[in-house]
Amino acid sequence: MIVKGSAIGKMLGRPDPAVNAFLLHGRDEGRIREAAQALQLVLLGAVDDPFRLVRLNGEDLRADPVRLADEAQSLSMTGGNRVIRVQNISDAQTGAFETFFDNANATGHVIVEAGDLKKGSRLRKLFEAARNAAAMAFYEDNAQSLEEVIEAHLREAQLQIAPDALAYLTSVLGDDRGVTRQELAKLVIFMGEPAPDTRPAIISLADAQCVIGDGTAVTLDQICDAAFGGKRDELARELKRWSESGQNMIAPVRSATNHATRLQLLLAQLETGGDADTLVRRARPPVHFSRIAAVRMQLRYWNMAKIRQALQLLLEAEIHCKTTGYPDIAIAERVLYRIANAARA
Repeated sequence: MIVKGSAIGKMLGRPDPAVNAFLLHGRDEGRIREAAQALQLVLLGAVDDPFRLVRLNGEDLRADPVRLADEAQSLSMTGGNRVIRVQNISDAQTGAFETFFDNANATGHVIVEAGDLKKGSRLRKLFEAARNAAAMAFYEDNAQSLEEVIEAHLREAQLQIAPDALAYLTSVLGDDRGVTRQELAKLVIFMGEPAPDTRPAIISLADAQCVIGDGTAVTLDQICDAAFGGKRDELARELKRWSESGQNMIAPVRSATNHATRLQLLLAQLETGGDADTLVRRARPPVHFSRIAAVRMQLRYWNMAKIRQALQLLLEAEIHCKTTGYPDIAIAERVLYRIANAARA
């Protein structure tokens, strides 16, 4: 069967007695690991009994395709449920799971951790069609679910978070649930133990940025905002920081190209009668909250004719970086200063 949405949490907390095989797949490895651990805890309890828990991987099943079925039909020496956790699995091991499902005596619980399986995946189809199996997909947190994870984690540590700090964290976290929890754990340690009988400490934006940085992205955004906002002095400082960090100078050119493309789309929407503030706040992918005012101002400086010219200059600059042999920094600085000049023209 396929389990989706809120039903996933219910299945992890109280598995269906008719289900003894669980396929956890998707792009978020951290959430998959969390789900597998949650199932193991429910099925085995807190005791990590080596007679009741077996760990296998894709290589084990490649070398011995019937081992999974054999392990699942073996009885525990200490009694109770027997759980087989199988990691690093792909379609290549589908045959081993077909043998498992064909064996009526394979009553042990199997927890499978796989990667991003497409809809046409043989392994995914096998689990989705089996009556005694549950297939659950785990993808990156969206803004709402990520906020819930962040607030719940901090609440357990008796901490609160300011709205702008929460918005910042949702913009730099979320690709992997495990990484998100690691970063939040660092933030909790940074804030320190709460004093007895005191109100929960409130995490500020400065606290969040101090512990959980996104320096590369922020610097590129600052370069773009300085260039398209016509701020030559600020652009000079940001380009100097970028160059001194040893980063590739093509990156600011590409980032500026992406930013110009976004401005072009917003300008086209403005021409249809949209409101600048609303358009910027509803843009997808989202504009970071700290940049909303800057992007809104840039829409006043640019029009469709100017932005098309800027895009042409940026595309030519990237080609020159790759083909002419001239220093990348000189090419990047020249085109970005031209854009800064054009912004206020």
